[in-house]
Amino acid sequence: MKFAVASPAKQPKTKETENIAYILAFIFIIMVVCQLFSFDELLPLLSSLSLPGDRPTAYLLGGLIVTGEVLSLPFLLSMAMSQLMRFVSMVFCWFVPAIWIFLSIWQMISNKSADNIGFLGTVVNIRSGWLATLYMLAVMVLSIWASWGMWPLDSRKKKN
Repeated sequence: MKFAVASPAKQPKTKETENIAYILAFIFIIMVVCQLFSFDELLPLLSSLSLPGDRPTAYLLGGLIVTGEVLSLPFLLSMAMSQLMRFVSMVFCWFVPAIWIFLSIWQMISNKSADNIGFLGTVVNIRSGWLATLYMLAVMVLSIWASWGMWPLDSRKKKN
C-alpha cells in the first residue's frame, strides 16, 4: 500500500454514516467561516479564557482549531487523497471537538464567566457551560461515528 498516491475514498459502511459525515462537514464549515470572519476577535476571546501559557497558548489553539476544521473536511467529504492524508484528516475530526470540550470544561472550572465560548467566533455568542460542553460531546460522537463508518485504513490482513 502506497501512502503518497491519491486514491478515491472507500464506500461508507452505511448510508447513515455518509449523511452524518455531510452533517459534520456542514457544522465544521459553519464554524470555520464564522471563526475566520471574526478571527481578529477570536484570538483575544481565547486569551480571555485564562489558559495555562496565557496568550501564546490561546493563539496556538486558535490557529490549530481553525486549521483542524479545514483539514477535517477532505475526510468528511470523501475527497480523493492519499491514505496518509485521509488518516490525518480523520484525526482532525476528533481533534477539533476534543479541543473545544477541553476549552468548555476549562472555562467552567476556572470560575471566570465569559459571554462567549467561541464556537462560532464572535459572530454568534454561545455561552460557556454544560450546554456548550454537551454540544461538543455530540459533535465528538458524530466524529467517531463518521470515522467508524469511513475508516480509511485497510483493517484486513493480506494472506500470502
